[in-house]
Amino acid sequence: MSLTLVILAAGRATRYGKLKQLEPVGKGGNAIIDFSIYDAFEAGFSEVVIITRSDILDIQKQHFQAVFSKNVPVHYVLQDQHESNFVSNTSLGTAHAVLCAQNFIHTNFAVINADDFYGRNAFVEMVKKLRNAKILGLLASYKLKETLSDNGSVSRAVCTLDNDSNLLSISENEKIVTEGSNIIDLKTNAILSPDSSVSMNFWGFKPAIFEYLEKSFEVFKSNYSDNKKTEFYIPTVVENAIAENETIHVFETNEQWFGLTYIEDKESVVQKIQQLVDCNKYPEKITL
Repeated sequence: MSLTLVILAAGRATRYGKLKQLEPVGKGGNAIIDFSIYDAFEAGFSEVVIITRSDILDIQKQHFQAVFSKNVPVHYVLQDQHESNFVSNTSLGTAHAVLCAQNFIHTNFAVINADDFYGRNAFVEMVKKLRNAKILGLLASYKLKETLSDNGSVSRAVCTLDNDSNLLSISENEKIVTEGSNIIDLKTNAILSPDSSVSMNFWGFKPAIFEYLEKSFEVFKSNYSDNKKTEFYIPTVVENAIAENETIHVFETNEQWFGLTYIEDKESVVQKIQQLVDCNKYPEKITL
């Protein structure tokens, strides 16, 4: 079975301050997204759909043409042109981004962020489960304590699971920081367990998810309020599907996650990438 990797790369990176989707973190000039595509193809994915926006399309195309051969099918989808009659020049969120890619997806697929490093084994496990999936969706989860930044607060979606590791609910916590020995959501003052399973937006779906994306987006549009900077998130769609008796299975990966939220995060990411290169897990320069 062929599998598609959908990469969310249209974000404006307001906290980072520049185009972090292509920020070089390897000695060969590679960005995190290049390592993810490399891992995905090594694991068994066969094509890529990149969700981007009009003002950065050309620079992204230049980057990927330099990294990947013509044998790697890459499709580009402009999120800012989807439903442009509804709203323009505004990010409508992760679920809207996936919905934009509908015409390019005809088989089971995974979704990742462009600026997050997930690790090879996470992709391998996702491929195994996607190829045999009899349920609507999958989520690769990480422990909360392993996904924090030393340079500021982060937003994390905390998962509640049943005894079979199926998702019951997923709750967005928007301002998580470490204070002393505690992990706290500053917005709610809730103390969170360091071993909580969290989503880093590494999802796997059957194409049937588009039915729920379409229905949920119609509800979103009817409730949309621009002055609230409302966004349409994947967890919202997933919870709507669960309410209709669909199953989303969560598997925890033992891979190390890291990513770029703040410009100060880059030094640590560069060091971690180089350590992986030194261990011969990746070449000095990623190409396919």
